[in-house]
Order: sequence, then C-alpha cells, then structure tokens
Amino acid sequence: MRFFSTALLFLLLMAGCGVEEKDSAIPQARVNLRVTALADYAHLRSIGNYMDFSLGDGKLYPTNTYLGFGGLIVFRNFDGKIMCVDKSCPVERDRYVQVTMDHKLHATCKMCGSEYDLSWGLCVPISGPAKEPLKIYPHCVDNGTSITISN
Repeated sequence: MRFFSTALLFLLLMAGCGVEEKDSAIPQARVNLRVTALADYAHLRSIGNYMDFSLGDGKLYPTNTYLGFGGLIVFRNFDGKIMCVDKSCPVERDRYVQVTMDHKLHATCKMCGSEYDLSWGLCVPISGPAKEPLKIYPHCVDNGTSITISN
C-alpha cells in the first residue's frame, strides 16, 4: 500500500510539472496565406527550402491575405514538415525589424545580431542576445497541391 501511495504521489507531481508555455514577445496577429502557384509549391516541397512573404515586397496578394506581425517565412524543416514563423525579431519587438535568411534555414536579425536555427522547426536562437525562439504559426496544411497557413 505504501508503494502504491508513493507511486500515485509521484505521478501527480509529474503531471503538474509540465513546461509552462511563455507568451511570445511578438504580439498575436492575423495570418492567412495560401501558396498555390505551381513553381512556389514545388520549391517548398524540398527539405530545407523556404519562401519569404512581406507586405511591400512587390508581390500581389489576394485581399484576404494576412502576413502576421512582420511578415512570414514558410519553410520545410529537416523532418519534412512545412512550417511558418513570423519574421519579426523577438528581441526588437518591432514589425519593421525583421530577420533575414542568411543561408539554408538560418535567420539573422541585422539590428541585434541574433541568429536562429530553423532547421528542425524549433526556431531557437543560437547566438546573440535572443532568449526566445521566433514566433511559430502552427496551423500549416500541405494538401499535396497547395500550402495554407492560418490562425
């Protein structure tokens, strides 16, 4: 009986010790993007490839397109999963200070110098003053002919 009560206490403690999810420094923003162009979709089917979407980038978007707080980076991580992050740097917290992709699945903020590794989808900082990952938008659907990101 003593073993049973000790085991039960242990399980209750473990259930309460989950990692507390911290809110992102980047504010919540609407996201609605659909990648349907054959060339763009074909590009994003390959592991390690990415596309950058920002208002003011010269591209024409449908009227119901929303690109998060500071723009979006859509990429396929090394596990083959399609993912999307906000381009705004969490250190700067400014929609106009955006990370840029330096090389395959690494993003850098030119203002603070933080570098983020996107390769496995965690989008964590690997250098610089950043303490939190880039804001991830988790609702990404690849249906085989298009990719839809929304929240």
